[in-house]
Amino acid sequence: MSRLSAPQGAGRGRDHRTGCHPDDNLRELCDELGVEAVDRLVASYLALLGGRVDDVGQCLRSKQYEAGSILLLSLETSSHLVGADDLSRVAVDLRLAIEQDRGDSTDELYCALRRSASVARTALSSWLAARGEAGPERAWARAAISSARAAFSSA
Repeated sequence: MSRLSAPQGAGRGRDHRTGCHPDDNLRELCDELGVEAVDRLVASYLALLGGRVDDVGQCLRSKQYEAGSILLLSLETSSHLVGADDLSRVAVDLRLAIEQDRGDSTDELYCALRRSASVARTALSSWLAARGEAGPERAWARAAISSARAAFSSA
């Protein structure tokens, strides 16, 4: 069982710092799961991030609110796991706005979601790049970075 705390209000249950700070959560995960598993987790998260955010926007535009809410719950949880607490918090706020039928705030919150995703992408890509530069044994991390960058450039 993981020692990481559950996402109580997406990071609100602990001291909240703005931005994305993967070191805290990911260091614990590395201890539990191993470095390579965490590198793969972060690379997968990065490869999916742009599509998830775009899919949320599509759900909002097409008024598929239940599907959007499910996507946001997934984004909220996975973002908290990798230390992207601002993104997780915005996902919570947008999901609650949808579920509470506060359509007047969804456009603004979706823009905030996109901005927070960009910050998280930059921070996590840097984190992964720093790990990839640690030596030849980190070749997998370098390949993961290239894969994530290719996914973002096509999104």
